[in-house]
Parts: sequence; structure tokens; C-alpha cells
Amino acid sequence: MEQERPKIEQLAEQQKDWVWQLCNAVRTAEQLGNRFNFTPDEKDKVAEVLKETRASITPYLLSLIETDKNGRIVENDPIWLQYGPSEFEGQLLESETSWEKPEEMFADGLTDEERAKLKPEAREYLGQHKYPDKVVVRVAHHCGSYCRFCYERGRTLENAKMANLSRAREQAVEYLQKHPEIREVILTGGDPLALADNVLEDWLKRFSEVETIDSLRIHTRMPAQNPYRITPELVEMFKKYGIRWVNVQVNHPRELTDDLLSRLKLLQESGVTVKTENPIIHRINDDPKVLAEFIRTCRAHGIQNHHWFHSMPVTPENMRVSVERAVLLFQAVQKELGGIRWNTSELGDLVIPHHDGKRTVPFEEITIDPAKPREEWGTNKFQFTTDKDGKPIVQFTSWNPNSTEWQEYLDPHVDLENLQNSDFADLLKTQK
Repeated sequence: MEQERPKIEQLAEQQKDWVWQLCNAVRTAEQLGNRFNFTPDEKDKVAEVLKETRASITPYLLSLIETDKNGRIVENDPIWLQYGPSEFEGQLLESETSWEKPEEMFADGLTDEERAKLKPEAREYLGQHKYPDKVVVRVAHHCGSYCRFCYERGRTLENAKMANLSRAREQAVEYLQKHPEIREVILTGGDPLALADNVLEDWLKRFSEVETIDSLRIHTRMPAQNPYRITPELVEMFKKYGIRWVNVQVNHPRELTDDLLSRLKLLQESGVTVKTENPIIHRINDDPKVLAEFIRTCRAHGIQNHHWFHSMPVTPENMRVSVERAVLLFQAVQKELGGIRWNTSELGDLVIPHHDGKRTVPFEEITIDPAKPREEWGTNKFQFTTDKDGKPIVQFTSWNPNSTEWQEYLDPHVDLENLQNSDFADLLKTQK
């Protein structure tokens, strides 16, 4: 029997309008403090964070945040942890290598004259061509609400200068026309569904006019923040332009509300395959029971899990987990799901987003044993070791079969003592 879905506050019918949700989002420390009974000190800390970044939490999301009898946010609420401004979010892993390589980037929205005045590192690119047959195009710089762990924080959370979108769109189309090997365009952002229908349609129309493009795909967080964005009109637009895949970021079972699932069903009934893409985030979904519940609910509603990202650069340090913890997490989830064989096409794969390309973590083949050296835990293609400075890393072979170089990925949050005293203690014992 299907579990009862999470309850949310009853919203008036006029509030179930996506534009109303955006217009009435909470954006200031004063508004947040009044909503959740912050102390003056708490309000001041949030205000300090918002001097450098921005916040926007829709009424829908506010209704999902659990509060106590005094109206204060309960400790470790998974919705607040994702959206609530925090004094810790600026503590980034400084040695993290950017996901973006300069040679992959295109469509900066600049004129030749403007480009001559700016160094490459100061330009804001919309397009990225990392893999041979597909590109990512960031069609918006804003979102419905702002995640505090966002690796695109330079474009979304922080008040950075943005590219001229209309000019960049034409540059992106020109790039596609010059590269017939590209068959798929992934529209992301910011969030493409934060755009008005007519603006989004302009992008879809221009890309669909490129004869060599077979597939347009949407990556979005908006349905989890504002499910009312999925309207009959949007569904018809997706039909018109042959959108067959929509990847939605949803990170915790509490986000899988009736409102969200019913709107995703509109897409599914129109022939769209809905998949989730999720970062593994400390205190939010790095718990085996939480993640197993999430997967069960997705499966019950025909939603496929695509990628589980270990950590996307750049993520605040207090929200990261170690690769070891991620491996143990998925091994424990596998047990929670009855020891099933992990079918990546349905359940998704655990990946490390290395700047040379995503690499699947073969967690079923890894044995984390604190009694043995790190070098003995991995496989012949995925290894735990240390770098020349003695810092813990994982290294692995490239996704590209033409590359023979090992790729390195810094893993700074190794803490085996805590893992041995955690939910994974029994699992560690069985692996010895």
C-alpha cells in the first residue's frame, strides 16, 4: 500500500498559480525573521549573508518547512537546510577545480568590442560543450528559489553581472550550426522554467530549427519549488517541440508532495520521461532510510533516478560528504531495498562530477574497511589514495576511452571514526 504523502498547508486556489508564488516569495531577513520568530541575532546573521547573496523562498516551500509550537524551525529541517541563508555557506572548498574548462565554453553574449575589453575569466558564458554529442546551455540566470548548496552560485546566488541572453542565444545557435556532431541540447540555468512561456518558447524554437539537433532536454528545480509551474500550456509547448525528457532536482522525500507528483504526472501522461538528478547533501539525504524512501516513492510514481552527484563544485564544505560515506550510503540503501541488483537505468548511478567529465563510482565493487589501508578499498579503475601532499583523494580512469591518464578528485572529508559510530557501523563490520 502506498505511503501517505507529506502534508502541506492548505493553499487558496489563487495561490496555486506559479506567477503568484514567485511574486510572493520571501526574500529578506526581515521577512524570514517574522515568519519563523528569529531572534535579533539570528536575523542579523541572515541579513549579513544576504549582503553578498540573494534568497527567494516561495510560499509553497515555506509551507513545507516544519516548525515547533513556537513557530520556530525544527532542528535540521531538510527544506530549510536547502534554502535558508546560512553563515556557513561561504566556506567553500578552495582547492576544488571548476567543472568548467575555458576551451569548453561558448556564447558569452558580448559584442567583439565588449569582448576585447574583458579577460576570458571575466566573461559569462551560457554554453558548455564537454561531451562530443551534447551541449549545456544556461538559458536563465535566475531561479524560482535559491538553493544554498548551488554549484552555480556565481550565476544565481551571487549578484554577478550576467551575459546578454538574447545575443548569447544567437551565438549559441551559430555554434550548434558549426558543430553538426552535437545532437542534443540540455536547457538549464539558473532554471529554464523560471522563464515566462513566451521567452522559453523563443529558446526552444531557435534550437529546434537547427537541423542536426535531435533532442532538447530540460533540467529544472522549479517543480520542487513551485509545482504550479507545470501548466497545461507548458505541457503543450513541450509536445510542440518534442521534449521527451525532463530532469527534475528533488532531494528529499518531504519534497515529494501530492502537488508535485500530480503536476509531474501531467508531463508523464503527455509522453515525457521524468527523471531526478540529485546531489548527495550532508544532513539532507545522506541517510540510508531517507534515500531508500525517496527511491521507493519515485518508483511508485514512474519517476526514474538518473544521477546522484557526489558533490558538484562549488559546494559549501558543511554540506559535503566524503566519497567513503557516499559509497557506504549506497551500499546501505541497496540493503534497505532488499538487496536488489542496482539497475542504473532505473535507480541512477553515483557519479563524481570531475572537470574532465562525470565518472561513475562502482560502489558495489568497493569494500570500505578501516582496518586496511585506503589503497586496498577500491578497484583497478577506481582507487582511494593520497596525493603528493598526503591529502586523501580518489583517482580513476577517464570516461573517455581515448584517454590513458588517471583523474584525481580531492576527498577532504574522510572521517572513518565517525563512520564507524554511525548508521553504517553494521555495514562496515560485515565488510571486514
